[in-house]
Amino acid sequence: MTKGPTPGRPVAGPNHDLLVKAVQILDPRHTALLVVDMQNDFAHEPGAEIIPDINQLVASARENGVLVVYVGLVHSLTTDSPPYMARYAMRGLDPQDLLVQEGTSKMDWVRGLLRPLPVEHVVFKYGYDAFQDTNLEALLRNRGIRSLVITGANTSHTCHKWPDQVGT
Repeated sequence: MTKGPTPGRPVAGPNHDLLVKAVQILDPRHTALLVVDMQNDFAHEPGAEIIPDINQLVASARENGVLVVYVGLVHSLTTDSPPYMARYAMRGLDPQDLLVQEGTSKMDWVRGLLRPLPVEHVVFKYGYDAFQDTNLEALLRNRGIRSLVITGANTSHTCHKWPDQVGT
């Protein structure tokens, strides 16, 4: 019978320097806040109730020196892959009327959301994963980021790569 980890002890591999205490995990020097997909096509009316909480989180992150990164989705006829466009066609959707379409108000940050400051980063993704075909991984690595706080809309689809690739 295989014995599991001892309760209260971290499990670490040879390449892991685990952060185990909350004060380490949320240390502003290596923590980033990702504000994800808070755009008109995702976070209008039904999502509006979360805006004050997100704004409070963003304000607190800024006050404490946490890196704040806004992540948005953008679609266009020139960036969407053929399989993605085929899904539109199979669903009977007009490819000219894309979700969060580039150059339209659909991709704008939702009304009431604190806007990115000039010193903050904005990363636009062209699919669900914020790390695929973007500079997000390099940005976080270059800043020494080891912990993420993720908020916004569609957060479960956004950061597939972080735990497996970036955090090791």
